Amino acid sequence: DLRRQGIGGEVVVEFIIDERGMVRGPRAINSPHTALSEAAENAVGQSTVFPGMKDGRAVSTRIEVPIEFTPVR
Repeated sequence: DLRRQGIGGEVVVEFIIDERGMVRGPRAINSPHTALSEAAENAVGQSTVFPGMKDGRAVSTRIEVPIEFTPVR
């Protein structure tokens, strides 16, 4: 529905990457629309990434990522 209405924008999602590279607690902290927030949180929550490293060991890391939704016109 949002795509058809031409609604898009940037959603900033904050989350933790744990020591195993799993995304924990994705939460939109800035978004133009709640439906975009949900889509961004779901997409980030399904991701697996490399964990942060400190002194040669994997550590939990807090990250903020901007996700841009561009409607097709």
